[in-house]
Amino acid sequence: MFIAPSTLSCRYMSVAKQLKPAVLAWAVNVNQWQPTEAQWLFLTRCIQVEEAHRIGQFRFQKDAKLSLIGRLLLRRAASYMLDLDWGDVRYARTDSGKPFIESDGTSLGVNVSHDGDYCVLICDRVRRCGVDVVHIKRPFGSDSLPAFFHTMRRQFSPSEWQYIGSPRTEGDQLTRYYRLWSLKESYVKALGVGLGMDLQQLTMKPHSDWPSSCHGSCTYKQTISDTQLLLDRKLLTEWTFYETRLDSNHLVSVAIETDDTLIPVEFHILSVDYLIQTADERVNIEYRGPSWSKYQRR
Repeated sequence: MFIAPSTLSCRYMSVAKQLKPAVLAWAVNVNQWQPTEAQWLFLTRCIQVEEAHRIGQFRFQKDAKLSLIGRLLLRRAASYMLDLDWGDVRYARTDSGKPFIESDGTSLGVNVSHDGDYCVLICDRVRRCGVDVVHIKRPFGSDSLPAFFHTMRRQFSPSEWQYIGSPRTEGDQLTRYYRLWSLKESYVKALGVGLGMDLQQLTMKPHSDWPSSCHGSCTYKQTISDTQLLLDRKLLTEWTFYETRLDSNHLVSVAIETDDTLIPVEFHILSVDYLIQTADERVNIEYRGPSWSKYQRR
């Protein structure tokens, strides 16, 4: 039996029962979480069987952990926003793999992403939305950053490459590369088209940047919301983008349909303990896999 801490890591959750927002933006850092056998077996019974089987196919522990947290975030968000019991939440996937609530009359927009140390979720009551988190790191297997950029040359427009290459340091260039990549991915995920879109059709136009101090130590979670999107050189005003630095190495982008509400998107950090506290194994109580021994061998 596990008992979650009495003080949640997210101040938002202290008022969650009093006022439900139209938008949820959650992030979980799983880097420090080393699940016990009891936790792992419990949590894999709190998600649908097909989801648990999918998690069992991952080669590395970290990927399995991130995917599991993503499934839990999806269920928690739907349960919370729709006032459903945990066990009544049923997810399905589109042909492109995007999860959606399998319920008549439900228009909940929801999306998850994970990379590096973080798993993130965006959820809106009515609008389509997409999210993408990126871990800023040196590309694996490339001899140099210019060589890596050359292999990716077809993914960005000439003006985007100019934006990426304008800083003097390779670190700043890499940050800009991942920033634009995350923005594009958030839009593609909001549409739910998977890999079917030519990313060179999209041109992101950032108008702001984070303070230079964010390359050292600063207060993170500052949000930028004035980046614009051009599709085949035509400005799309029906989409709004929100960008947040979770820490020095992780950026998250949200694409959400524009409406008159202008509700800001602010990410809140949840703890794994909170997800454990709110999960319910009655979804899949008889499930006996993926086994703990298989997880440990990864």
